[in-house]
Amino acid sequence: MYIEIERFFGGIFKCTTSDNNSNNSTKVQFESDITLLSGPIHSGKTSLLFQYGYTFAKQDKQVLFIVNKKKFNNSVPFFPKGFENNLSLLKNIKIKYIETDSELRNYFMSFPTLSNQILPDLILIDDISLYFGTTLYERNAVLGKTFAFIKETIDYINRQKESNSSNSNNNNNSDPNTAQCKAIITDLIHTPPNTNDDLSTTTTSHVGASQQHVSNNIMLLTALPKNLYITQRWSSLILIIRKCLETVVEPLNQVNANTSQMKKRQQFCMGILKSKENIIKEYSVNYSIYETTKSTTLPNKSVSDQYEKYYTLDSIQYS
Repeated sequence: MYIEIERFFGGIFKCTTSDNNSNNSTKVQFESDITLLSGPIHSGKTSLLFQYGYTFAKQDKQVLFIVNKKKFNNSVPFFPKGFENNLSLLKNIKIKYIETDSELRNYFMSFPTLSNQILPDLILIDDISLYFGTTLYERNAVLGKTFAFIKETIDYINRQKESNSSNSNNNNNSDPNTAQCKAIITDLIHTPPNTNDDLSTTTTSHVGASQQHVSNNIMLLTALPKNLYITQRWSSLILIIRKCLETVVEPLNQVNANTSQMKKRQQFCMGILKSKENIIKEYSVNYSIYETTKSTTLPNKSVSDQYEKYYTLDSIQYS
């Protein structure tokens, strides 16, 4: 089972190698059953997660999207520029609202007994820290147990899929990258105060019992997942997002005397902290989030605002 990085951005793209040869089209994918995507607030984690699920839905795959209802209502996913919404595909995405860590564990524990349960091909869990207590003791006591339940549920689903597949003659066209269930979980990063954002070095760290190659092109030593000491045991792939360009606000061409437009851009970089592959190259996925506001002064002197938010893939490089 593989995680394909391009799915976060809705399609296939080319990698640019260190020798600037962009003619080599390479899919950026890593073997993983549980993936952790960690980044700062307002870095588009929920939107990237939902877009990944949408690409599965387009292939008629079943997606389970677990989210905190209040957070989801206040932060509806936005989409890549040029995104064409097909509402009929949403039938393949089941949104499950969960509010507490115990509710999350109970849901996975009871998964095999749920009646009429469609086996998902992809499980997405947004902002997992929201479900847990604020104290270190509360998180330590139950976070690892919760990840274990997630792992057991994935194993159960894949066993069921294998059993169903062996009894079916219609599996000749299945995609090996989507045939097995996997999970992607988002969380916040923790940035210690007074850290040095030097991006020029490369380090190697030890995660668990095996040596893991660490890409340091995205401030990995100063911005880490909040509960890395627990989640690293269960996550085969850990992706880190960092903000790499300060917010830029610029006026756009004025349509008329009563209308003004502003565009805000934030640029982010996604890189790899941990992977099952023996050697990790230096990957850097750069993307931008845009917010445009169009303000029009109406004849009654009131102001009408039109707001648009989207993200774009800027580049992906590896060396």
